Amino acid sequence: MSLTEIKKALYRWGWLRSVRLPVRVISVGNFEVGGTGKTPVVAELARDAVARGEVPVILTRGYGGRWEKLGGLMVPGKSVAVDPLDCGDEPALVHELVPEAWIGVGADRVASWGRVREQALKLGLPLPSVVILDDGLQHLRVQRDLNVVLMTSHRPWEKFFREWPRPRQRVPSCLVWSKGNRQPWRISNRELEFKLDWTCVELGQTSQFQASAPVWLVTGVAQGHAVKVSLERAGWNVQEHTVLRDHATYSREWLAARAAEARARGLVLATTGKDWVKWKSLGFERDEVRVIEPVLRWNEKERAQWLSRLWEKQS
Repeated sequence: MSLTEIKKALYRWGWLRSVRLPVRVISVGNFEVGGTGKTPVVAELARDAVARGEVPVILTRGYGGRWEKLGGLMVPGKSVAVDPLDCGDEPALVHELVPEAWIGVGADRVASWGRVREQALKLGLPLPSVVILDDGLQHLRVQRDLNVVLMTSHRPWEKFFREWPRPRQRVPSCLVWSKGNRQPWRISNRELEFKLDWTCVELGQTSQFQASAPVWLVTGVAQGHAVKVSLERAGWNVQEHTVLRDHATYSREWLAARAAEARARGLVLATTGKDWVKWKSLGFERDEVRVIEPVLRWNEKERAQWLSRLWEKQS
């Protein structure tokens, strides 16, 4: 029995107790570790919430940041720069993608909710009306109204799985095929509700870069090779690719050396949004790099179905 299964049993038997927050809670999570597309889906949900007139708060662990243990928050609409060393790279990216959302960071999501609510009252801002629980499938302390479960083509012998794929029995689940060419393991067509289609966009695109300019891609994310494949399919001319571990740590000296070498070789540096927030915090100039980020691509019918499924309890 896995640790997740033991924890679920303890909650089921009442030895551990979950907390019901006073607003709708949508969890975005996965069975496997990393690389399923959680961060862009969380950002998509937050943008949808804002468009509906909701006040979203994203509760996230902030993996690797100082706030993971200490706790911290980001206030919507504030232009104050956040340090990824404090909040973690993924919360820093989401703050840049959806500045209208509250973001509560810390391993204790209930305490994060309390900090956000207290700060909203203190500042006289509208209280959050919906919670988006980032990487929340195994976070059983907070009760949720819907689990959005992202799955890829990976099998357990190809990648580490936190638990065996199966629909949640007590909480409604929306099973989403997010990446890969093979149908998710142990999930039937009847159980799958959506298959996501992705494209890459350039954040803050600058006119100085030609679309076909040769680039040196640097990735410190899960499945960095998949980023390269996506860019090449989109017509990018990737001449060099430096693959680093997920949540990679950068130094100003390392970046300066890469930038100098790229200029000498006639290449343009390119990286992901998750990496860029760390480069920016080190003083790297935006006009020296192309920043790409995956976004969901919908047709009109799929988009309507997605919005109906995610927000049906709010209609």
